[in-house]
Amino acid sequence: MRLKTAELVNVCQHRKLKLDFPLGVTGVFGPNGSGKSNLVKMIKANLTGDFTVNPGNKEENIRRGAPESAPSYILGEWQHEGTDFELVRSLRPNKNTLTISGQSPISKAGEITDVVEGLLSLPKRIINEFVFVDQWSIFAFMSTQPADRAKLFSHLCNTDRAEVLWKTLGDQATQDQELAATFIDNSDEIRHRRKERLAKVKELKTKLAKEKTHILKKAEGRKLKEEIEIYKRLEFLKERRDARKVDLHNATAQAATAEERFKEVDDSLSKARKKWPKLSAEAENVKYQLSEIQKVKKLHDRVKTLKASITAAEPSPPTPVADYVEPAELHERQRAIQAEIDEIASVMALLESGQSAECPLCGGTIKNPEAQLKALRKRTTLRIQEAAKLATRVGPCLEYFAKRESWIRDKTVYLSRKQSAEEELAQLGDVPAVPDEEKLKQALRQYEAQADLMNALEEGHRVRQNKLNTLIAKKEVVQRELDELDTELGTLEQSLVTEKTAKLAQKKLNQHREARVAVEGLRRTVEEWEAFVEEDDEALDRIEVLKERTTSARKWLEDMERWRSVVHRDALPRLVAQHMLEELEDKINETLAEFDGPFRVTSDEDLTFLAHKPNGVVEPAARLSGGEKVVLALAFRFAVNSLFAGEIGMMVLDEPTAGLDEHNIGCLTDVLERLSDLTKKRGQQLIIITHDHRLERVFDNVIRLEKAA
Repeated sequence: MRLKTAELVNVCQHRKLKLDFPLGVTGVFGPNGSGKSNLVKMIKANLTGDFTVNPGNKEENIRRGAPESAPSYILGEWQHEGTDFELVRSLRPNKNTLTISGQSPISKAGEITDVVEGLLSLPKRIINEFVFVDQWSIFAFMSTQPADRAKLFSHLCNTDRAEVLWKTLGDQATQDQELAATFIDNSDEIRHRRKERLAKVKELKTKLAKEKTHILKKAEGRKLKEEIEIYKRLEFLKERRDARKVDLHNATAQAATAEERFKEVDDSLSKARKKWPKLSAEAENVKYQLSEIQKVKKLHDRVKTLKASITAAEPSPPTPVADYVEPAELHERQRAIQAEIDEIASVMALLESGQSAECPLCGGTIKNPEAQLKALRKRTTLRIQEAAKLATRVGPCLEYFAKRESWIRDKTVYLSRKQSAEEELAQLGDVPAVPDEEKLKQALRQYEAQADLMNALEEGHRVRQNKLNTLIAKKEVVQRELDELDTELGTLEQSLVTEKTAKLAQKKLNQHREARVAVEGLRRTVEEWEAFVEEDDEALDRIEVLKERTTSARKWLEDMERWRSVVHRDALPRLVAQHMLEELEDKINETLAEFDGPFRVTSDEDLTFLAHKPNGVVEPAARLSGGEKVVLALAFRFAVNSLFAGEIGMMVLDEPTAGLDEHNIGCLTDVLERLSDLTKKRGQQLIIITHDHRLERVFDNVIRLEKAA
């Protein structure tokens, strides 16, 4: 397996990051806060779908500050054994897609996880612990408790399933112990009870056969039912015929009465129709006379209106104002006074400034300017007083002028209307007197009463006609039904069914129904007792089966105990674990040799490693130096990947230099140089996350991350 491309959009610190990962050793550099570790975690989450690599829920991995509408996802392009597949895990919107080359996309999260595990043939635990190695976890297998290391190795070898099988077989054996237990054989008692129940069944079947003799055949039953139905029909038809005879008598009487009343109304209507044309003509004449009277009334009303216009009072003129002056003349006087005041003001301004010795008004020489100024001031005062006096007369004069103009207009209209009225009155001449219309109105009301009476006669005639037709139709219907009843009665009376015959048929049918109920009850009782007999037969069969199964169960428990001994941890699982452990030691030592490691290792069943150095010193792996631990850890993980992960061929290390001093970092650098050649030779991929630039020279490819803004 290899990672070809990883793309992170709005994930953790990364706004948009797209990286290519070739084969060989790839180093990812970046300062603290650049998102190196989160890059590894999100790549692992892309492959496994597990976002618990970071605290909190899945959505908390969305980049802070990303717009709410912006998408957030991790896209990984992977390759395994020649198959390319693309995985998209979206944080927003919550959507996943797996696309395998040449196949339709898959979008269900659970199905994606199953398909990926099936494609890689690798459980998620191996991916978490041996493909993606978190910071500080590279040496974890050396410091764990022996029981945990043994459980891990059991899981790697799949021998933990043998433990489950051993326990399952034990639980099953405990449950099946009851099958081999001794049981009570009461077959003799059951056989005696079965014999008594068979006798009861025989007795019930005898009663059943006797009751069946009272059950009629279908043809007999149908014939008896037909006789009863014929008798009932005959009785019904007789009652119906008597009732319809009464109905026919009543309908005949009602039709005769209705016909007499219709003739009376018809005669009255005929007489009224003969008189109607003359009455209509008289009514039209009355209406015409009334319309002419209305015209005369309108002429009298018009004459009254015209005379009122002629005799109306003439508009009175307004009361004159004392010392009235026309408004135009008043305005002219005000303008003249104001012009004189303005001219005097200009002369006074020249005199006060001393610029002229000539009078601008008369052209003469001004000998005494001061006296002249005094005279001008007095003259100005007089003119101002005169202007004020004129202003008090403007309002009354304007008001009188407006009233006079209105009076002139009203008088013109009055004279015009009076003249028009006199001319129209002369044209009308003598208007005839209004005739007395009360007699005409009385005649019209009498006509309207006659019209209402005529309409009532017409409506009564229509109602009587409809009622007569309805009664005649009813009489005909009753007569037809009576004829049909007589016909059907004549046919049924030929069957010779009497009341005695019908009662006998009903008695036989009642016996038949009682017998059927009794037969049904006896049949159910027989079935119940036969079921009891079957229960006894089944109980006897079970006893025989139990006899045989007890023998088989004892043999089954013996076989199961032998199978449990095979899958016990000290049997087959121990042999498998020993074999796998030998292979793991060989792989580790083979890798150590390729690293030029200064020691080889052996281990026991709980993966406690011992380091054997060339000088003969043997010590636990936990006591090795930091650099030697790094060499052993890398060799161990490559051996596990090779032995238990098939064609995975990929490892991601997060900060493997964490906690190492200068010397051990140097050792790690040497190992990584050899590891670079080894991964390229094997076609494998190693990705190392670090901020230590001393390792840069050993990487085939380098990726640099910048600190997020």
